[in-house]
Amino acid sequence: MVGGKRVTEKERNMNAIASPPGIATKAKRQVLFFRAIEYNGPTLVFAPPIMAERHDKLVKALASSRTWGELRAAIPESAFKEIKQLLKEGEEYNATEIRELIAEDNPFDSAVIPGVAVGEYPSMIASVQQSILPKGVAEKYGKHWGAFNCSDIFRIDVRHREAILAHLKSVGFEVIERDDLEFF
Repeated sequence: MVGGKRVTEKERNMNAIASPPGIATKAKRQVLFFRAIEYNGPTLVFAPPIMAERHDKLVKALASSRTWGELRAAIPESAFKEIKQLLKEGEEYNATEIRELIAEDNPFDSAVIPGVAVGEYPSMIASVQQSILPKGVAEKYGKHWGAFNCSDIFRIDVRHREAILAHLKSVGFEVIERDDLEFF
C-alpha cells in the first residue's frame, strides 16, 4: 500500500520502469542489467534488476512448469494473479472453469493463457526502453522498429554497446551484463 492505496504489481512494474530501484543519487548508483537479444538483428535490452529478474522467473516458469501448482510456486503471487486476470478477461473460461483449470495438480499448458502463444505475455521489456534509459541514450543509439503483436519495439543496435555503456556509467549507472537471465 502506498498512501493508503493498494498498489498492483503492474503499477509497481511501471514505477520500476519510471523510477527503477536505486535511482542514481550522490549516495547510490542506479543499477541496470542488460543483455543482447536477437530481434531483426542483434539488439541490446536494458532493465532494472527487479524487472529483469521477474521477467526471467516468469518466462522460465511458463516454459517449464508441468502443473499449475509448479507454476504458482515458481513465480511471484502477483504474477499468478495477473495470469488469473488474463484468464478472466479472455473469452475461453468462466470463473468456475478458471478455478478448476488452475487447480494445483492440473497439468499446465502456457498456451491457455491469453497472449502467451503469440508473444504478447509477458510484455517485452524492449517495448519500454525509452522509459528505462536516461534521456538521450535511447534517442541517440536506438530506433523504433515497429510493432510485435501489441508491443512497440525499440531496437538498440549492439554495435553501440561500448558507447552506451560508457554513457550510462558517466551519468551514474552501474551496468551489469546478465545473459543468464531471460528478459527481452
